[in-house]
Amino acid sequence: MKFLKHLFPRSQKKTHSDASTSTVIINRAHSSVAAPPKSFGEKRAYQMNNALQKAMKQRKALVKKQFISPDPLSTVFKQKGHRLDARIRGLQDQKK
Repeated sequence: MKFLKHLFPRSQKKTHSDASTSTVIINRAHSSVAAPPKSFGEKRAYQMNNALQKAMKQRKALVKKQFISPDPLSTVFKQKGHRLDARIRGLQDQKK
C-alpha cells in the first residue's frame, strides 16, 4: 500500500509547525466572518447598508449601459437611473 501514500498526503503525521500554520489559517478564516447582528437596530442598519450598496452597484451598471446603448435605450436607462438615484438618496437620508 505504499504506492497510495502520495494520494493521501494528510494521512501522514503532522509536525508541530504544520499544526500551528493550519490553526492560524483557520482562525483567520473565522475572524473574517462578521458576527450576526445582536439587536433589531443593528439588523436594520445592516439591511439598509446592504440595500444602499446594492443600489449603488446597480447605478454604476446602469451608467455603463446608458453610454454603451443606442439612443432609444439610453433614455430608458437614464430614467431607471433617476429612479435609482432617488432610492439611493432616500437610503442615505435614512442613514443620517
